[in-house]
Amino acid sequence: MSRLRELAAPGRSVPSGCIRRSPITSGEFRSSIGERLRGITPDPTIFGKAVTGSRDRDDDIGRLSAAGKSVRGINGAMAFADIRGALDPLRSVYEETKGTDGDESLEADPTLACDTEGTVAEVREL
Repeated sequence: MSRLRELAAPGRSVPSGCIRRSPITSGEFRSSIGERLRGITPDPTIFGKAVTGSRDRDDDIGRLSAAGKSVRGINGAMAFADIRGALDPLRSVYEETKGTDGDESLEADPTLACDTEGTVAEVREL
């Protein structure tokens, strides 16, 4: 039994913090669902490392930049594209667990931590 399966056995959820594009587009992510992966909880730091740690999003960055998107807009567009790509494979986990697992979270911009109105507005937008 894998270590992740052992953790999940007594009812613990085992989410991944990593959201790299290539595993999502290659099908590797889909093959990790169920036995090993139960959800995704990327945070801005992890997502930033995923963006800067590979060339997976270079074309998107160039296209969105050329379209006049801000850095925040580019980041949001890429995060949403990756999240949409990960949600379909997680659907089976969500259905199997009746919504207990198979979810994906997205955090508000941490620079808004002291701005309640800005945080609420961003969460509504997300």
